[in-house]
Amino acid sequence: MAKKPTQQKKRRKSPRGLRIIAAVKLFKGVLLLGIGLGLFGLVNRDLAEIAQKLTDRLNIDPENHYVRLFLEKVANIQPHTLWHFGLWSLVYSAILLTEGTGLWLNLHWAKYLVIVSTGAFVPEEIYLCMHKFNWFKLGVLGLNLAILIYIILLLVRREKATD
Repeated sequence: MAKKPTQQKKRRKSPRGLRIIAAVKLFKGVLLLGIGLGLFGLVNRDLAEIAQKLTDRLNIDPENHYVRLFLEKVANIQPHTLWHFGLWSLVYSAILLTEGTGLWLNLHWAKYLVIVSTGAFVPEEIYLCMHKFNWFKLGVLGLNLAILIYIILLLVRREKATD
């Protein structure tokens, strides 16, 4: 027997802040997916030649000190390094896409996933701010702490509403 529309469980729309966080996570996830796939595409290719063509196309002086350093570093990248970074990009992309989709749909488990995955980086961010301070690192730490506090408050409000 089909349930009547009044008996069906209605999903509440996500709060605007949660949708913003979800959109950023989805954007970062898609970006990392592209980077990961791009890195796999570079495995076993001549990176020095690709980098040289890039500098030529951008009309950058190959005799510039920094450009030479860049070209030397690129020439020394090993295929297994590209594969390794490509794999981790795909793994992190999957996490971000899962978080973003779950938050967009206002799923309870996604909030806990964000707390764990974002909170895991906070100790390292604090360490970096203390030992290699710059304003960007402090901003990233502040933003991640704000996201954590916001999502924790959403969960606390939900728990109070169900009591």
